[in-house]
Amino acid sequence: MKTNQNQIKNMNAVGSFFNKTFSMFGKTLMGLLLLVFLAGTTHAQTIRYVKSGATGDGSSWANASGDIQEMLDGVRAMIEAEEITSGQVWIAAGLYPLDATLTMREGVSIYGGFIGTETSIDQRQKSDLNENGVLEPWEFTNATVLSGLTERTVLNQTAAFTVETTFDGLTITRGYSDNNGAGAIIRLNGTLQNSIITDNHIYNTAATSERFGAGVYMNNGGTLANSLVFFNTATVTTVYNNPETGVPGGHARGGGIYASGTSLIINCLISLNFAITEGTGNAEGGGVAVTSTSSLNSRFINCVIVDNGVMATGSGQAQGGAARQGAYINCTFVNNTAEDGAGGPYSISAANLNIVNSIIWGNEAPANPQTSGATITYSAVQGGHEGEGNINLAAGNTGTGPNFVDPMEDNYRLRSSSPCRNAGSNDVENLPDIDFDGNARIFGAIVDMGAFEWNGKVSVTFAVVGTGGTLSATVDGTAITSPALVDEGKIIVFTATPSEGNVVEEWKVNGEEVYGNTSNTYTVESIARATAVTVSFGQGNANIGDFLKTNPLLVWTNNNMLHVSGLTIGKLWSVYNISGKLVYQGIAKSDVESVSLPIHGMYIIQQGESSVKTVF
Repeated sequence: MKTNQNQIKNMNAVGSFFNKTFSMFGKTLMGLLLLVFLAGTTHAQTIRYVKSGATGDGSSWANASGDIQEMLDGVRAMIEAEEITSGQVWIAAGLYPLDATLTMREGVSIYGGFIGTETSIDQRQKSDLNENGVLEPWEFTNATVLSGLTERTVLNQTAAFTVETTFDGLTITRGYSDNNGAGAIIRLNGTLQNSIITDNHIYNTAATSERFGAGVYMNNGGTLANSLVFFNTATVTTVYNNPETGVPGGHARGGGIYASGTSLIINCLISLNFAITEGTGNAEGGGVAVTSTSSLNSRFINCVIVDNGVMATGSGQAQGGAARQGAYINCTFVNNTAEDGAGGPYSISAANLNIVNSIIWGNEAPANPQTSGATITYSAVQGGHEGEGNINLAAGNTGTGPNFVDPMEDNYRLRSSSPCRNAGSNDVENLPDIDFDGNARIFGAIVDMGAFEWNGKVSVTFAVVGTGGTLSATVDGTAITSPALVDEGKIIVFTATPSEGNVVEEWKVNGEEVYGNTSNTYTVESIARATAVTVSFGQGNANIGDFLKTNPLLVWTNNNMLHVSGLTIGKLWSVYNISGKLVYQGIAKSDVESVSLPIHGMYIIQQGESSVKTVF
């Protein structure tokens, strides 16, 4: 281990002091002192580096390994040898097809989302990948994708840890199991955070099966935080456990997450997960499910549980599209479905399902569409629910409905007009300090209901797609930088500045094109929702006179096609509109070419020094 200059100075100073004061010990004492000092410095943290396809020993990015498990095992061996107290494995962006389940090691944290040059975890880049105006904690620009190849569980913490160990910045996908946990298995003192868990599946046909947690299986503890659990399914097909006695087949519970013990799930988006049975067993908890024993010990805080479902295609029951049992604080349950009962949260006994400061709205089922078997307080429920502090929400979003910003676009933040504002209870055990977005949980005197706290601010991001110019924005004449939080109702002016030879080609707002606007500005008159604005530039603003050279080409039209003759084969030719914007460009494959243009108008056709103007 290298020793820096400050350490050398410190050792020299200490050595000088002891030599002067206790000279009778001489070199023996100095030797002992150095041994103790250097032994202390070996307990620093070790980092190992992994890149897809690399073949190094993992000592640096330049000498990265390609084997994640080997690095995990190596760092753990150093901990067991007491060379270090903890370690990390940094995994660069890329696809990592796994030929075996990754076994997590106590004290060895893993981090993904690196481009492969970083020297700090904080240097990992994030982007608004879904263009919703919000930078979610799992949106890493450079994704580290761990794939189970639809053959095995992706990540497994095989036992409870005594040291907190973190798994961060991962995309866990294509996991498969006929048992519990296809994506990730987490236990006590394991924390999976800032990650995406998607497309993991349990499929079981065994005679005595009961299967849980296709996305994440949390066994008697552990933490899942700031993560997206999306499109995972648990399917059980058994008809009977015992055909002679007629005992029903196995159940499917927790398509997205299954939790037991003191599990904590916080600030997670849980969406489009399903529990399915095809025999006589029940399907329960499409989004999440909690064990019946001590179910209130498993807590869900600031979670958005939407668009999940349960289905029973055999004779079993499908109940609790959103959730089965557990304790829920400041959660939002919307648009979950069940084929039989309780599209939202469900329990056989109210003692196993407690909900506070939450919103339950828009869920669907033939019976008890919003919820069944729950103890609910200080929450907003469509159609109402008994319990202290509850309010009755209308079926529509506006008026006495929840007044979400835009439920059609999955934006369940509150408008200033929402009856869920300042309507919760501050006197709640484990009340969070922050909301789903990481903002202060109480804005004003009383906590809001649901996963999002209204704070009068709206998230705004803006960026240039590609190159060709810059984009700026102002609020009331004051420049802002992206990302920004802007007061609701403010006017925002976005200004695009094309570089020489370019023009604005397209504006987009939250991923949707702003049709007809190719000007250099775009204005939001009254900001009310998280907004992502992008602009792209194209070639243009050219001097039309530059095109009108000698040797004009021959042009004619018919059948809504523009035909050009006189082209030189193998040379680039271009079509511009009258504003100088490029609308077509290609290599001439013959001396006569044809092209369909977007709209009728005046165009300039150019190849080299030859050009012609025509009306299409």
